[in-house]
Amino acid sequence: MNTKDKILEAALGLFLSGGYDGVSISDIVKAANVSKGGLYNYFSSKEDLFYQAVYHSYDRLGAFDVKKFSEKDFQDFKSFYQEFSSTYDGLLSMHGKKLSELVILWIHAIKKFPDLNARSKKFDNLIFDIFNRNIEKGQRSGELSNKLNSREIASIYILVFRSTTIDNVFPAESLETHIEPVSIRHAFDDLYYLIRKGEENALS
Repeated sequence: MNTKDKILEAALGLFLSGGYDGVSISDIVKAANVSKGGLYNYFSSKEDLFYQAVYHSYDRLGAFDVKKFSEKDFQDFKSFYQEFSSTYDGLLSMHGKKLSELVILWIHAIKKFPDLNARSKKFDNLIFDIFNRNIEKGQRSGELSNKLNSREIASIYILVFRSTTIDNVFPAESLETHIEPVSIRHAFDDLYYLIRKGEENALS
């Protein structure tokens, strides 16, 4: 790990536990085991470091390798959504509680740096386009029903993806029972059953 990444990792850990206002440059310097001069070789200010730490965490955890989904020619829609959901289920399983802390940090960062929101929207639009393209292919091949247009189905998948992700990152609990969230794969499987060719009555 190079010096810049070491500083970013140390800063991210401190920002997650203490928030932006609860962390000083001195805290980060001590945690990263670098000098203040060494830190300022890479970051102009605490604000700049916070921005880049959040950006770094988003690239590492939020924006997984989307290119493989945009460039790969999947055999059918089922093959696509199974690989997509397995990738994200793995991400949720791997990072657990840390992911919920990161989501909260991202929300605060977006308020402080509006351009991060634009980056998030760009990622969302890319995911939508990938879903839409694979759904269109499934409809042309006869795999999927044409009862809804591809963009409507893609929107539903994105909504299911977001809500299932939130349920897993922030699991709901009641006084009497713990509600176990379903996996993204499970939720996508249920939706696939409704949009398969031959299941049109389920959409009525």
